[in-house]
Amino acid sequence: MIGNTEIILIDSNILIYAYTEAEPEKKQKALKILNQCWKKETQLAISLQNLAEFFIVVTKKLPNPISIDAANQIILDIISFSNWKIIQYDQSALLYAISNSKGIHFWDALIASTMIKNNIYKIYTENITDFNKFPNITAINPFK
Repeated sequence: MIGNTEIILIDSNILIYAYTEAEPEKKQKALKILNQCWKKETQLAISLQNLAEFFIVVTKKLPNPISIDAANQIILDIISFSNWKIIQYDQSALLYAISNSKGIHFWDALIASTMIKNNIYKIYTENITDFNKFPNITAINPFK
């Protein structure tokens, strides 16, 4: 691997912008981040929870959803490519999220606890507020 050795997690919204026309002005910035991984310039991480959220949003919640087959192919490409680190929560991460979810959206607390469990401390996301409430996690909004 070339370049940055620190693994950064990609939040669902970054994937959604990259692979849909939901917000064309954000698409190029999102694609630039992902392309660094596809070109093996850096390694990125994503949780199975993020992939599930991506699937639901792009196939069911957008005005112009993409097909289930297209969404499935994107997910298959990510999980089968060596420069993507796929992480998931376990019992201890779930319990940590529950005990630290006061004032934070639970699903974001679960992603944060999954990151911590996997020694990942940076996330590309628009949701700076919730993620920055966790000690040692730095949330980076790539659109600002």
